[in-house]
Amino acid sequence: MVSLTVLTACLGESTSDTEKPKNPGETRVENDKLFATVPERTLDQSIKMYMGGANHKFDEKSYVKAAKKAFMRDDFNSAILLASEAIKINPRSEKAYYYRGRAKYDSMEGNDQEVLQDLEKAIALGIDSDDAYRIVATIYDTKKEHAKALEILSRGITNCTDPKQLYRTRASLYVSLDQPQKALLDYDHLIQESPRYSRIYAHRGQLHESMGNYEKALLDYSQAAKWDSGRDSVRVKPITLKLKASLLAKLDRYEEALKVLDEAQKDDRMDDELHRLKGDAHAALKEYDKAIEEYNWAIDLAPQFSRPAYEARSKVYDKLGKKDLAAKDRQAAKRLKAAPAEKPVY
Repeated sequence: MVSLTVLTACLGESTSDTEKPKNPGETRVENDKLFATVPERTLDQSIKMYMGGANHKFDEKSYVKAAKKAFMRDDFNSAILLASEAIKINPRSEKAYYYRGRAKYDSMEGNDQEVLQDLEKAIALGIDSDDAYRIVATIYDTKKEHAKALEILSRGITNCTDPKQLYRTRASLYVSLDQPQKALLDYDHLIQESPRYSRIYAHRGQLHESMGNYEKALLDYSQAAKWDSGRDSVRVKPITLKLKASLLAKLDRYEEALKVLDEAQKDDRMDDELHRLKGDAHAALKEYDKAIEEYNWAIDLAPQFSRPAYEARSKVYDKLGKKDLAAKDRQAAKRLKAAPAEKPVY
């Protein structure tokens, strides 16, 4: 089953002009930029690179504009140097502190304390950037200073023009701190503001399921699938249909689970996990021939990830008295367990 963590990690939504614009390539592994070969420039080289032109002014706005341009190109060293020059001219330049702190955060050389100093200064000076608040909260959360993380997120929700990401981040933090009712309030607010917010329905559905609110969870999974725009690299619909089918199976509602899985297969008949889940439902209904057929599909489509299918098929063979085939499947599952393969998300 794909977890809530996957959905959270792949949101990739931009909500302010101080954030990098998102494009399809950016939704791949974020750390790709660590392998870029951007040279480390001196201040003079950075000025020439990003502030060239006969009529260019060397004032605060020009340095901030150049720092932003360097940051957008993942040239963090230049962004730090240029933003620092803007701060020398105007020590109250919130955008200069933002870009310097943001560049430090993204660079390998930056440290959390320096990032906090710059981004908290930008916040104190009135930067309208949910990204700044989110990063500060993330650092405090990493440091196990959860009260500070919640405080900065709440402040950002009050101060930012568009706080959707901050509501979502605070809800996730509440979940991790075992405060589900507070998380629900944030998810409820987001859905009230954006009734077609597919991913939030998915998050709230998993939270409802964890709390035993099964009917509410099923409804949220349906809404998540319904409002999936299909534009993101990781689709919400197939994930939430699997979640819904798994919950229905958990509730012994196997016929309903099969209908949901059939719906999911309209978009992708080559998903091995869908076949395995269908096999489980058929096995629970004692439709053993159909179960074996689905497990066969799962194994053929993804042999290196098929340990659960082998294990499940062995149990069906046992019930049918086919002990030799059951033993072979258990051996195959044992081999895969000894040399596990990691299934890619993207």
